[in-house]
Amino acid sequence: MEVILKDTFKSNVENAIRIGKETGCIITFIRDGEHGTADLSTVLAFQEAGFDYHIKKCDSRHDDEDALKVEFYYKGSSQTQK
Repeated sequence: MEVILKDTFKSNVENAIRIGKETGCIITFIRDGEHGTADLSTVLAFQEAGFDYHIKKCDSRHDDEDALKVEFYYKGSSQTQK
């Protein structure tokens, strides 16, 4: 199972963290277009909550630039990957 997070709203980030901890599923944070401090704050929130993460490039839907995809893995989960 995978949960897709497409925004940086605090309530949505907190919900995704809760689901990731409870289920051990991968949380995928997709950022397409402009990136700002809210994106970094989201990564930090997951890190502080005990998640490892991998940052990857993916195709953008808006322009020729690459979008970013961050996959979060809860350290307490058997699905945690390196």
